[in-house]
Amino acid sequence: MSYRPDPLRTAAIACAVLAGIGLNAGTPLAQQKQTPLFFDARRLPDMEVERRNQEVLQEQRRVAEERRLEAEANAKRIADEAKAQEARIAAEAAAKKKAEEARVAAAEAQRKADEEKRHAAEADAKKKADEARVAAAEAQRKADEEKRVAAEAAAKKKADEARVAAAAEVQRRADEEKRLAAEAAAKKKADEVRLAAASAAEEKKVAAAGAASTTTTTIQRTLPQTAALAPQATAPSGPAASCEPVKAQTSQLPGGRMRIAVNSPCRKGQSISLKYGSYELVRKLDNGGQGSFDVDLFQGNSETIGLTYPDGHSESLQPAARDLAEVSKVALIWQAPVDLDLHAMENGSISGRWSGAPSTPEAAKALAADSGKGAGFLSMSDDGAHEGTKVEVYTFFHTPDQPSGVVSMSLDYVTRGNAPSGEFCGSGSKAAVPYEAVTLSPKGVISRERGVIAAATCGAALSSASRLIRDAVPDLQFGQ
Repeated sequence: MSYRPDPLRTAAIACAVLAGIGLNAGTPLAQQKQTPLFFDARRLPDMEVERRNQEVLQEQRRVAEERRLEAEANAKRIADEAKAQEARIAAEAAAKKKAEEARVAAAEAQRKADEEKRHAAEADAKKKADEARVAAAEAQRKADEEKRVAAEAAAKKKADEARVAAAAEVQRRADEEKRLAAEAAAKKKADEVRLAAASAAEEKKVAAAGAASTTTTTIQRTLPQTAALAPQATAPSGPAASCEPVKAQTSQLPGGRMRIAVNSPCRKGQSISLKYGSYELVRKLDNGGQGSFDVDLFQGNSETIGLTYPDGHSESLQPAARDLAEVSKVALIWQAPVDLDLHAMENGSISGRWSGAPSTPEAAKALAADSGKGAGFLSMSDDGAHEGTKVEVYTFFHTPDQPSGVVSMSLDYVTRGNAPSGEFCGSGSKAAVPYEAVTLSPKGVISRERGVIAAATCGAALSSASRLIRDAVPDLQFGQ
């Protein structure tokens, strides 16, 4: 505990000291130390005595004044010392306070510096962790992208191999069909030649015999033998050869189609080949030699249609549909004797053979005009029972102000059904079916894609939804 003198107490002590000094000046002891106050009057005159008394009094006053001044000086010195002590103590306290404040400020600055270092370290660690996380995510993304690209490349390679295999298979089958057709035609001609030679020999034999009854008997016996030489011949040798050339009649149908009408009684029951571009359709005349065939012009007006009759007569027809600029078409083409169905999803609903969507061009066009969104119909269908190329076509009517949209296409292998078996599954001859998809835009742009329907596992149950194969046929996009 430090001592701090009280200024008032110090001043009081100084006054008391001065007062004591003044009082002590008149005491006998003081008088004894000073010059005697009185002299013998008998020895000195009165004036001298008075003078000496005055001198003594003045001396006493001078001494008292000196003592007073000395006391005041001592009191002032003590007060000054007290003030100096107080100032020193105050300075020491202020210095101590400043030192404490400086120490606290330094500690606070150190704490703040440590806190900033900690925050900086945490921020740096977080930044590095974020960078590491971003780098890991980027590495994972690149790895996933590489995997996806590799998978797409592998899938594309497989698809290309499948398309090449399918094209080769289609070409092989076409070549095989041509070869069989050529062999059948050659066999037919050979049988006709043999039949004609046998008939000529029989006629000579009958003429040589000269007997009508014998001739009749011989002819009745010989005809079955000659007929057995060519059991597969279907074209009549006599009437077909004498048929006059026929001119088919054509007419336009809405939705980018045309109708071909044939009237040739002498060709009754015969099959006619309709070749549209590289595709050959086979149609049959009825028992009266008449036939009316609707052909979808999914390749536009640029490809001619050639008609070929069994007797070799042929003619060329030029398509002339007027409304191709109003429609888009998606055609499914295959060769195998199976039933494939083309399905289209318009505005969230399926349209096609079983969809309940408009089944006539008039109804589809009216619906397109009413809704403003466009509508379509199955403009050509095939159950796979016809000879030659099988074709199904979906036609979509556009409207002038229709919004952008898409018609999703899918494919169903109908013959395979819900439980594939036999030759329609596994490694069966009809398990995998090659096909071709052709699209026609309103501007006349034609695009082609080829694919193969993959074989299904024998005995595997297929639901109605899983039977619809997406991405097999390109979707129809419009308004873009």
